Amino acid sequence: KLKGPILWIDAVGLALFSTAGATIALKFGADPVVCVLMGACSATGGGILREVVRNELPIVLQRDIYITAALAGAATLVLLERAGMDIRIANAVGAAVALALRAAGIAFDLSLPVAKGPGPD
Repeated sequence: KLKGPILWIDAVGLALFSTAGATIALKFGADPVVCVLMGACSATGGGILREVVRNELPIVLQRDIYITAALAGAATLVLLERAGMDIRIANAVGAAVALALRAAGIAFDLSLPVAKGPGPD
């Protein structure tokens, strides 16, 4: 598992890549929903690949606040850009939102609830 500084570096990368992916999609004129999804895919793709190569369960499939942070950062960027904010400021705010959510998850050991499957028959 990722521990200590590597986990925090990964959080910063998640924040930056979530807004970078969304920004590129915006520049190509993609639909806002597609922009948010591209931001989340950009942010989580490298981490998934890293963990698959290391033969570990990808963090996206665990309870950690990970993809939610990427989606929130990308969505913040897209909403602010569509509202007319300068793209550089929207990028900074979106990355800050993603980093804040991921940092809260790391620092306070927060996670999202897990859906329960069907009970035994």
